[in-house]
Amino acid sequence: MKNIELIGLCGVGKTYFALDFPSVYYIDVEGSAERSHYAEKLAKAGGVYFGIDEGSQDLKEVTSQIIGLATEDHDYKTVVIDSFSKLYNIVAFLHSKKVGDEYGRHKREANKDFREMQHWIDKLDMNVILICHMRD
Repeated sequence: MKNIELIGLCGVGKTYFALDFPSVYYIDVEGSAERSHYAEKLAKAGGVYFGIDEGSQDLKEVTSQIIGLATEDHDYKTVVIDSFSKLYNIVAFLHSKKVGDEYGRHKREANKDFREMQHWIDKLDMNVILICHMRD
């Protein structure tokens, strides 16, 4: 198992690169991989797509998918979350509405939420690719 974090500017090829890994379970938080050239590449590699309509912007649903990959038999060899930073920012934003963002309160709460996912990622016998955007 390999854990890889890809960080880069938009349009440099992070997604295209990630789809070259074997048997990808692709979690598309941004909805950008619905484009035909990505879909063709994913299908050719024997991958599966989990997008916004399936719940990719809901941390509980994404965590549920990771738990399934960690506990059920399947043929996938790589899980990709694209972009992990967008998923994190969605969760942090939702917490900012509840607890405010003074002193990073919203990020502390988001970090707590992501701990369960990290626990299950650590149990995966798969390549794990987290695609992130560079900071402004």
